[in-house]
Amino acid sequence: MSRPVSLVCEIRPGGFSGERIIDVTCSDGSEHVSMAPRHYCWTRERKPLDPHEPAPGNTINGLVAARLLKQQGASPLSPSPTARSST
Repeated sequence: MSRPVSLVCEIRPGGFSGERIIDVTCSDGSEHVSMAPRHYCWTRERKPLDPHEPAPGNTINGLVAARLLKQQGASPLSPSPTARSST
């Protein structure tokens, strides 16, 4: 059964006020870009993002909600249906 986790990421504004673009660097060094609702994102201090955070043109270090499907060696597997590899 899956369980909720948070992934370290970079967060930037999306096209709409309630969405954010997240950049996650995986354990193999590949990078994945996805969209997430603002309420699925937090600062590194685990505080919810303010409605206008980050400001347009800015990126912040943060966390995004995910689900751990299974542990495969030292690498957890956590899907994101909208993710695409940027490498």
